[in-house]
Amino acid sequence: DGSVETFKGYRVQHSNARGPFKGGIRYHPKVDLDEVIALSMWMTWKCAVIDVPFGGAKGGIACNPKRMSIDVRERL
Repeated sequence: DGSVETFKGYRVQHSNARGPFKGGIRYHPKVDLDEVIALSMWMTWKCAVIDVPFGGAKGGIACNPKRMSIDVRERL
């Protein structure tokens, strides 16, 4: 419908000691900074355990993706 909406977002880069950052984005209505920090740390450990040369990072956007069209999610 052309309306504009604002969402709270987070990006945490935990460690790049083993290489460039690796991590996706969590879309959830109740995502917060503490959760994204924890997820970025888990990504660091996950890459280290399987010996992938990446560090951990993660993003989060506080939204409900189930209420969005695919087009809106892609633009977000």
